[in-house]
Amino acid sequence: MTSLGEFAAQVLDAEGGDIIAVFSSSLYLQGNNGLCCIGNDTIPNGPVNAVTTLDHFNTKISAGSHWHYSDQCLTLADTLQIDTTHAAHWCAETPSITDIDHNRINEIATQIERVLFTQPPLSGSTVAAEINNKINHGEKQLANWVSSQESTTPDFIDELLGCGDGLTPGGDDLLLGAVVTLKHFGTEPAASRLADSIRQRAPARTNVISLAHLTAACDGQANELLTDLLCACTSGRETNPLPLISRLLNFGQSSGRYTLRGINTVLTQI
Repeated sequence: MTSLGEFAAQVLDAEGGDIIAVFSSSLYLQGNNGLCCIGNDTIPNGPVNAVTTLDHFNTKISAGSHWHYSDQCLTLADTLQIDTTHAAHWCAETPSITDIDHNRINEIATQIERVLFTQPPLSGSTVAAEINNKINHGEKQLANWVSSQESTTPDFIDELLGCGDGLTPGGDDLLLGAVVTLKHFGTEPAASRLADSIRQRAPARTNVISLAHLTAACDGQANELLTDLLCACTSGRETNPLPLISRLLNFGQSSGRYTLRGINTVLTQI
């Protein structure tokens, strides 16, 4: 294992639990402290993620198997052992609110909008179109709420949570990008209200895998693809943001795209 996120390390501290999902490049462990994603180097460093040098996971291991952890060794389904001795405890670099550069934020928001505008629409059935319409409506409500700095509870998140397909539905990804960005660049009352609402409502509205990533996001934590882009918004950063935008855009089937939309919704309103 090469890196271990904070939330992932807390899960391993439980010393054992169940493997709840297995894919070709990753799998999810469940413990008393939440979920941990064990993956190969195609997954980014992140608070919930543990990155390894392994190639595949679904040849020997199946969902429903058990895992246990002791003496810095993770054993999966009694068949695969992963040494964590040299795993770096990863923590994202986070932007400082004292270093906010509004000109830089506006520049990067404009570039995100251009990139998103040039993307072909997501293909799919009528159901997919209905999902996108619902997410679009929730996104507009989010933008209005951030802009107005309303003190009310953001009820529109009910429209976004769990809306979409896959491990992390598009509505969840959009909220994840928004709440992390708001935590770092928005006003604290608004950030806390959005995070608290997500914490309260997400367990009943989305799946446990997406919930794990959202829970970390409500603490302002996210994978390096997102946090590197936010750090580029701060003063003194002359890094070309386009490669960072592209990296996030291409993450997952649609997760990166929706996450970028959430980030941009907040950046354009603060």
